[in-house]
Amino acid sequence: MFSDAEIDVSKRQQRDPLLIQVYNADCNDVFFVYIDVLSAIFSLRGLDRSNTYVELDKKEFMHVLDEAKLLIKPRQKTKEEEKKERETTKKGGAVEQKKVEEVPQVQETLFLEKDVERAIEGVCSFERDQLSFFDFLEAIIRVVDAYPFTNEQRDTMPSFSERLRWFCKSLEDEFGKTVEHMQNR
Repeated sequence: MFSDAEIDVSKRQQRDPLLIQVYNADCNDVFFVYIDVLSAIFSLRGLDRSNTYVELDKKEFMHVLDEAKLLIKPRQKTKEEEKKERETTKKGGAVEQKKVEEVPQVQETLFLEKDVERAIEGVCSFERDQLSFFDFLEAIIRVVDAYPFTNEQRDTMPSFSERLRWFCKSLEDEFGKTVEHMQNR
């Protein structure tokens, strides 16, 4: 029975080293600290399946990340920038356009839904688009691993568990009231 690589955790960890983080004591300590908010998010956003278990849709997981501002979307131009751009094009802005092109463009770092989908592709419950609570925690670990932390962030949070703590804290900041709601039931 335990010769199956899908059942034996140590064999799965050999095949997928990121699973070591799922069973890592430091990461489990972080989850223990934030268990209330994580449970509340999962319980309120998940689907009750036949009054026996709850699953969270992967799309809903992405909505949670978006609400917590953990997705990094393209920056929207301000009204002033749009106005300046319109004025430049009205003037026939050949000279202005040349000046704009000379300024080196900084590559904007993005972290979109497609990046989350790619990171959690192999994580699922009974259905490919659903997450059990344990899968939800694994998905968080996979997203933290794929997240484009800046060098400065990596310097201030050198360990994986510190980055996981930051991520869970961001969820708590957004959904802390959800925990209060759950506790007042």
